[in-house]
Amino acid sequence: MPSMLVLLLMATLFLGGLLILVLGVARQRRTVSLDQRLAALTEQPRTLEELELELPFRERVLQPMLHSLFNLFGKLSPSKNAGKIKQNLEQAGNPGNLTPTMFVGVRMTVGLLGAGIGFYFGTLLGLPLINRLLCVALGAVMGYIHPARHLARPQDARAQEEDLPLHARCARPTVDQR
Repeated sequence: MPSMLVLLLMATLFLGGLLILVLGVARQRRTVSLDQRLAALTEQPRTLEELELELPFRERVLQPMLHSLFNLFGKLSPSKNAGKIKQNLEQAGNPGNLTPTMFVGVRMTVGLLGAGIGFYFGTLLGLPLINRLLCVALGAVMGYIHPARHLARPQDARAQEEDLPLHARCARPTVDQR
């Protein structure tokens, strides 16, 4: 009987040890595969070039190209009224985060585009040379003035809002006022 108890105890210890060994190996395999899966899912450090290439084409190429063009044209023009332009940009909420030099460049660029459009339509309509030149001049002037008028809209809206009494600014429109 004691030998039977010893055999049963030894078998239990053997099976318990075997169970611990199997569970340890299985756990180690699961941990390794889990670590591998986590490593595959985690983000690897990317280079600056890879990050830059993830940006849309407009942000990578077009915006820097336009900003440099606006700066170039802005530097070519006299900047006597840069303080006034800066104040106007700030009052309008500075759309596009433009500097005064860039804004002057925008005006010149849009003026040149207006001149080109005037030339195109003058040629398309088959106008005489003097009328074509008039279309070019008109397009250039309209193109040059347009950014300043566009900038004045938010300023005018803000000025009108400031003229209203406080309770009128805070009041929400009712159904009848819409």
